[in-house]
Amino acid sequence: MMRIANNLREAPAVIGIAMLSIFLGAAGCAKEDNSNKPLPVKVSWPAVAPSALHAKFLHSNGYGGATIELNPDQTFEFTLGECTYYQKCLGGFTLDSGVIVLESDGRYPSLFSKLHDRNIVAVEWRTRRVVPIEWGERLYLVDEDKVVEFCNNVNAGYEPRSELVGWPYFLRDGDWQKPANGKPKLPKKYSEYLADGSFEAKVVKQNEYVLELDKGFEDGVRVGMQMWAEFEDKQKHTTVMEIVTVGPKSAVAEVRGGRWPMAGETVSLCPKSPKD
Repeated sequence: MMRIANNLREAPAVIGIAMLSIFLGAAGCAKEDNSNKPLPVKVSWPAVAPSALHAKFLHSNGYGGATIELNPDQTFEFTLGECTYYQKCLGGFTLDSGVIVLESDGRYPSLFSKLHDRNIVAVEWRTRRVVPIEWGERLYLVDEDKVVEFCNNVNAGYEPRSELVGWPYFLRDGDWQKPANGKPKLPKKYSEYLADGSFEAKVVKQNEYVLELDKGFEDGVRVGMQMWAEFEDKQKHTTVMEIVTVGPKSAVAEVRGGRWPMAGETVSLCPKSPKD
């Protein structure tokens, strides 16, 4: 009985260590059967001069942040940290149809984390795909699967930002002080997500958090676009929603946060006060 009791007391620690090991080592290592999945359509990105890529790119949330430094010898250094932890990894990069493919070499020369105090786990990624996006005199690095999100934040007025602190897209060191004229240079697949100006749609039907709008594909609406609505009663309320299906002249959006807009009310691609 005593041995069983000891085993039961030890089990959570053993399981915890095992789960931590899996979490730290799983990124890029787990095998998945993709035989029945359709192959993604490859997009060719606008060419960027190699010399422009050899720089340090940063983002910050005001408390900490991350950097990616791309070197002329096609190596990179990635750092991530806040006040209680810091991690760094090294590797090399290649270009795939304009996409920068970062391949970690498994070396983590600086990895300090107060795991027990704050339950912070440093994630080890093996491969990361980022796209360089030129916008006027600026150069961003955006994760390949976050480009639509980037476009939504451009429409909403969160980009271009005027300081380092902002949305989690890497921006070349000092570029937040440079002008961003025109629109970001994007392939047609993504440039369609950028609004030409103010855009509004009316809610024609509302079923709890699901809304039917009176604008569709022919009006420039695309799946994944974010829409906004603001309401005033005793205080200001902001609602954000995402387009989930699109027809020629109508679309369906789902509310992701905030009060549900009612039939007859108007939504837009930009909140009234995006910088607030």
